[in-house]
Amino acid sequence: MEVYASVLIASTAILIFLSECRHVQSAAIHRQRSLLSILFADTRAGSGDYEEANADMMELILPGRSPRNRPVYALYSRTRWNLQIMADGSVSATEDRNSPYTRVVISTTGVGNVYIQGVETGRFLAMSEEGEIYTTVLLDYDNVFRDGQEDNYRHFSSATYPKEVTSRHKSWYLAIDKQGRVKRSENKCNRSSQFIAIGVF
Repeated sequence: MEVYASVLIASTAILIFLSECRHVQSAAIHRQRSLLSILFADTRAGSGDYEEANADMMELILPGRSPRNRPVYALYSRTRWNLQIMADGSVSATEDRNSPYTRVVISTTGVGNVYIQGVETGRFLAMSEEGEIYTTVLLDYDNVFRDGQEDNYRHFSSATYPKEVTSRHKSWYLAIDKQGRVKRSENKCNRSSQFIAIGVF
């Protein structure tokens, strides 16, 4: 009888724990969606219907979960490296396209702007005010990139920094150099800052 009671108590504790996990997960999604609606509210102006224009943006991905009806890519640099969004918050490069950390979703936040989220980790690619490439758990202005094209290749520049783009202070681009180091570049024509978004399954 005591063994039965112990099993019953343990089972109940597990059910309560799982229920709390689902509640925390749901609250996290709600919090991020609320942040998104405030953070990118200025995309309403001149972009038509807000909900339609930002439908992709509002569909967040939980770590390790495959996105529903969303294309998944590997960002392959012309320097022959694949971008990786790691679980520890770092950003690296690998020659192995089968690495789960290379899988990303590119979502629009308005005309010409995107954010890039790792499927395996759920973390968002970001560029700091100093030009450092890193990742975040929640979205912020550092996560917004301009998605451009040059010679049939895509390039991603920070939509936030530098705060004033001039002939002296040029746009900052996501780049991977020949040694596989992820960094910023000020030249969109450089091979290190040109990418192919390769569809993966």
